[in-house]
Amino acid sequence: MGEPGQSAARGRLTALLAAFSLSIALGSFLLFLVQPLIGRFILPWFGATPAVWTTCMLAFQTLLLAGYAYAHALTRSTSPKKQVMIHGGLLLISLAVFPIIPGDAWKPTSTLRPTLQITLLLAATVGLPFLALSAGAPLLQHWHARTIPGRSPYRLYALSNLGSLGALLAYPLVFELLWGAVTQAWIWSAAYLIYVAAFLGCAALVWRSAPTWPIEPVYPATAALAAEATPRPRLGGLALWIALSACGCALLLATTQQMCQDVAVIPFLWVLPLAIYLITFVLTFDSDRWYPRRLYLALLPVALAIGCVVLFIGVNLGIVWQVAGYSVTLFVCCMVCHGELVRARPGPRHLTLFYLLIATGGALGSVLVAIVAPLALDGLHDYALTLLACYGLIFVAARDRKARGLRARLTLAAWITGAVLLGGSLGTHMAGWEIYDDDEDGLLWGKGLRRSKVLVELRNFYGVVRVTQGGSGTYQLRYLEHGRIMHGKQFTDRKKRALPTSYYGPDTGVGVAMRLHPKRAGGGVMRIGVIGLGTGTIAAYTRGGDYLRFYEINPYVYGLASTFFTFLEDAENRGVDLDVVLGDARIRLERQLQADQPQRFDVLVLDAFSSDAIPIHLLTRESAAIYDRHLDGAGIIAINISNRYLNLKPVVAGLAAGLDMYALLYDTTDDDDNEVDGADWVLLTRNASFLDHDDVYEAVSEDLADGDAILWTDDFSSVYGILEQ
Repeated sequence: MGEPGQSAARGRLTALLAAFSLSIALGSFLLFLVQPLIGRFILPWFGATPAVWTTCMLAFQTLLLAGYAYAHALTRSTSPKKQVMIHGGLLLISLAVFPIIPGDAWKPTSTLRPTLQITLLLAATVGLPFLALSAGAPLLQHWHARTIPGRSPYRLYALSNLGSLGALLAYPLVFELLWGAVTQAWIWSAAYLIYVAAFLGCAALVWRSAPTWPIEPVYPATAALAAEATPRPRLGGLALWIALSACGCALLLATTQQMCQDVAVIPFLWVLPLAIYLITFVLTFDSDRWYPRRLYLALLPVALAIGCVVLFIGVNLGIVWQVAGYSVTLFVCCMVCHGELVRARPGPRHLTLFYLLIATGGALGSVLVAIVAPLALDGLHDYALTLLACYGLIFVAARDRKARGLRARLTLAAWITGAVLLGGSLGTHMAGWEIYDDDEDGLLWGKGLRRSKVLVELRNFYGVVRVTQGGSGTYQLRYLEHGRIMHGKQFTDRKKRALPTSYYGPDTGVGVAMRLHPKRAGGGVMRIGVIGLGTGTIAAYTRGGDYLRFYEINPYVYGLASTFFTFLEDAENRGVDLDVVLGDARIRLERQLQADQPQRFDVLVLDAFSSDAIPIHLLTRESAAIYDRHLDGAGIIAINISNRYLNLKPVVAGLAAGLDMYALLYDTTDDDDNEVDGADWVLLTRNASFLDHDDVYEAVSEDLADGDAILWTDDFSSVYGILEQ
């Protein structure tokens, strides 16, 4: 008779484990899938800057903390049946916000307080579901420990992180490739309904077993639980949990921000660091064998050295080297942070407190990078300072205070030497020294070291902008840089300051459009629109009577262009009617059409860059239709597609095909005498007179009309097919 009873018990145990595991894995999958999904919706509205994702992470970490605090309070102050009723009610109420698609009413109307606008948007659209999902994992683990005594619930935390990791891998490899953003949101909403049903199934099991529970957790003194039993953590231990969690999260955000700043703001570069971060949680919480402490403590200085090298060389490295270097450093540092965190974990009695303080640390790390750093630092030094903080904290947390003798002294000396080298190299970077590579070969040799004279450096939500000055003798130059990308330069000498420099030389695509447009050739005045101000170099092509309107999202750029460069002032002195509109160009152009105010531009220049590429939302079918409606019938769209990492020619060819326009590529080289840099421009037009002009074709590199075309839309776009090798 015993065997059937044992078999039934094993069957019930298997069903319980399956129910809890499914709910935790699905909940974590949805929790992390919604983050890039909703970020994809709102990224275009706020300038497609790295700070959009940083702010999203801050909001999500805060909601995660709120969910853990709610779960901790619920398990400590209410009976099991009340826990089921309260959280079940929250899950049902959260369905009221579906579908999780932000409406157009959330589009910003100004450039003020974007962090607050994003936070409110996320709270209104996904706040309740995210809170319910974040609280679900610790609640289920608590119930697991009560209904299945003798089994450690900590492995469910590894399963939770595995589900999160699955979501992060699925988003760029499946969701982004197969479905548009709206379809993704509906799929997520349907999966959330399945999660609610699964969770309520677990709640029903808890409800049936709840009469045997007291409110205060009591764990059987089995060998498994006794081995993990610990006294109530001391204050120092609580602080260590928070600090290690904060350091790992801060490094995650700083790494993501640095990669997006130097490469491009795309979901893949959000997802990859977060996936690495979660992998370290999965490994360290699954088993101690994944964290051989001595090995990782030995690897830590090596990983930090790699991070320093990648940071110092920056955009002169190829995309693969950059991403690999940042990823290796992040992985090793987070393995050590989270490995030490697991070593300091309490017994299951303090499980919800442990998770609450981990979430507190995550929120603290997010606040430091998203809010404190922009207020306290003029430059983008978050990554450098986070590396230093990580090194110092791990030295304190992992130091063996009982070690004695020569080995201990050598270890201490090695760590101190590493700290000096790390601090010196990062200090050199923060002081303004940088690697330059005239050949731009993306390798580690053939480079030089220089330090620019920084005239001013400013930082806000849209990134770090600075003005530097260099050169020698008469021909000094001033440069405007966004992050580490140069966005324009000008001679300071009066005789040469009117020359269009950098990417805007006379033979570039934009130079050809401005010089050879039929209205200019006929001596008439022109209406010119420019998306992206930079130094205002394009104003050098204007004449008295022209109308020139710049669209610029970053108010600091306008201030610097007006103060340190003279292109705008000189144009106004020539009698040009010049206007600068602050805000996202696409939103402003949309609203002008809604107000029946088409601008009838003769030339519309698309030169807005976030990191090293034009933001995706400015290269979609819908955006091109907006540009077309603002053109004069014979107008020209000039698009700067210069880029280290992305081949945008197929994308622009797709726009040309959609608009039924000709597409001419101008691939020009450097002109060192006039400080003109090589650039790739594409001109889109239907203007037959312009196309019949012989000089138009003199510098043409390629006609893109018959090339392989890729058409991006607001709902569906992917950079995987256009990555440069």
